[in-house]
Amino acid sequence: MPDPIRRLLNRAALGYWEPAITQRTRDQVIALLLKPDPKPYALEATVPYIDKATPDSTADRYKLYEIEAENYGKIQRYWVHRMVNTKYPLQEKMALFWHNHFATGFSKVKHAKLLARQYDIFYKYAFGKLGDMLRLISTDAAMLTWLDGMRNMKYAPNENYARELFELFTLGVGHYTEKDVKETARALTGWQLDTTTGKVYFHRPYHDSGGKTIFGKSGKFALADVIRIILENPQTARFITEKVLQTFVTPTPKKQDIERFAAIYRKSQYEMRTLLKAVLSDPLFDIEAKKRSLVRPPVDLLVASYRAGAVPMRPEFIYSYLFECGQTLFNPPSVAGWEGGHAWIASAPMIARYRLAKEIGQTAWNLTTKNRIYKGSDVILFWAKRLCFVPSQTTLDTLLPYTNGGSAVKAPNLQAMLTLLVFAPENQRY
Repeated sequence: MPDPIRRLLNRAALGYWEPAITQRTRDQVIALLLKPDPKPYALEATVPYIDKATPDSTADRYKLYEIEAENYGKIQRYWVHRMVNTKYPLQEKMALFWHNHFATGFSKVKHAKLLARQYDIFYKYAFGKLGDMLRLISTDAAMLTWLDGMRNMKYAPNENYARELFELFTLGVGHYTEKDVKETARALTGWQLDTTTGKVYFHRPYHDSGGKTIFGKSGKFALADVIRIILENPQTARFITEKVLQTFVTPTPKKQDIERFAAIYRKSQYEMRTLLKAVLSDPLFDIEAKKRSLVRPPVDLLVASYRAGAVPMRPEFIYSYLFECGQTLFNPPSVAGWEGGHAWIASAPMIARYRLAKEIGQTAWNLTTKNRIYKGSDVILFWAKRLCFVPSQTTLDTLLPYTNGGSAVKAPNLQAMLTLLVFAPENQRY
């Protein structure tokens, strides 16, 4: 596999991906990655909505909470399974990107179906236009619960969502005023959630239809106007572009690169597919990928490892691994999402990463023998290809005692070799 394609798969495809193996150029792989899923399967359909307010007894209510917790675990398991087995890995990675961007968690939402519904938005519109995403998320049941949108009413505006809409979702700190927040909160009043059904509706009596002034523009603004005003601000393109570059290219993008790609993004009317194509095709992508400047997030490592090993997943292991690493799906720690970066390789997450390596080593080691690969050097090449990295000399020296010279490698050594490869430093970064 050519190195540029290997580096692309690591950063954009959640690791080894069979359809890319037959492609000759990076541009061909990028074109494949950017093809959207034509028939997205609704994760929302896998779990019911549970009305926990109506049961008569406390015992019944506790039982419903237990069922809800089971559903929460179910949608986590389903999402990991989808990422491992998907034909559309970049679309799944972008769903995870948007989940972290519009961070919303079970700790407050407490309805698995609402979080699954929100994931469906992230997945379906992963490559779409920011305006559509903002419209859908601003009226999304999970977000209305998470940031108190249901409490945002004409005579008692709640500023939580309006503030985060600017600070964390579109503009960043320092690019809005308190007045902009207050006036935007008024413009967003009226959206309500029926807690017995989980359906969102607009309740006109709760909406403030009076005049507002946002970023110096005045009118009887509502949601559509707020989104239009946000998209007219060039800072929005810069803010989203910087996050994309931090996810795919470098943790510290240069200002000129942010401006360059932001101009492309804005010109495309904020279409993510256009921005991703520009970023992934640019020489800067491969230059930074050669440096392995990004720390691999726990979910990425989990998915890439299971996909490489082609072994069944144990749900209990998935839950404990992601919890210990601090990246529990559908439950980021705050509205700011996961910290990421070097936080992923602190002492506790590294112990969990080793546990993952051992899990894969103990369950996937015989994939080499199934492929009639027995010699130590061939075993290393096989797994290096499937894990999408080139082992360093240090890693090769560490593996040498397990290679059994030129003879066939026995099962215990095969397990140890795969464990060491999954845990290798060059596999923790990309």
